[in-house]
Amino acid sequence: MSSAGDRRRAAADGMLRPEESPEPRTAAAAEESGARRLGRCLTPPPGEEVKEMEETIEDLLGRLDEFCGITDAIRSDTSEILDETIPLIKDKVMEMNHIYAKVDKLELAFPYGSNFN
Repeated sequence: MSSAGDRRRAAADGMLRPEESPEPRTAAAAEESGARRLGRCLTPPPGEEVKEMEETIEDLLGRLDEFCGITDAIRSDTSEILDETIPLIKDKVMEMNHIYAKVDKLELAFPYGSNFN
């Protein structure tokens, strides 16, 4: 094992970071280190690409907000239909059933009444 002074000298030479130990790394640690290096390589430099991505994100957030507004309007309309319109339709159906019953009674009373030739 090397002493702390040796590790500091190696770090100064750029061979080791002070927080790294000279012991062999596990596969998971090596994979994480590789992933970090790859992430740094794939990170776009600040500039036009970042601005373009931010604009795209803002556009998508705006569209999402519009979509949420539409779904809220649909929910509101559905509630209105369930609470107001359906009871009105039921009332009209009941009225029509009474009218149909009267028509049926008239047809029974005057079986040939529909032939006014």
